[in-house]
Amino acid sequence: MTRKALFVRTERTPFRSTLKIEVGARRAWQGERELQLTRLEFDVLEYVARRAGQVVKYEELWMCVWKGNENFGAAEQCTVREVLKRLRRKLKDGASICDGLTIVRGVGVRAAAECVEVIE
Repeated sequence: MTRKALFVRTERTPFRSTLKIEVGARRAWQGERELQLTRLEFDVLEYVARRAGQVVKYEELWMCVWKGNENFGAAEQCTVREVLKRLRRKLKDGASICDGLTIVRGVGVRAAAECVEVIE
């Protein structure tokens, strides 16, 4: 199992990862609590976490996670937003330092790099 650092740690930056994603086992934890995620929720979380610190647009999620065709409209955006809403609700249930995901209104979602760790 290899770990991929999503941010640079310095002596002044304590490790405060609250959201840990183990890709090979398809498991995710928030602190010590294992998250009960659907296949789709896990795929979305992994995709966004791998791009921590960047805004991932709704359309990009649709194309890459749902493997949707090029027709991205209001219905597809609503589907993506609904899954993100469920995922954030599950994260907020046990939020300690941060829930890890921020919605950028009308654009997409961003994972907080200081709160996310991806384990290959």
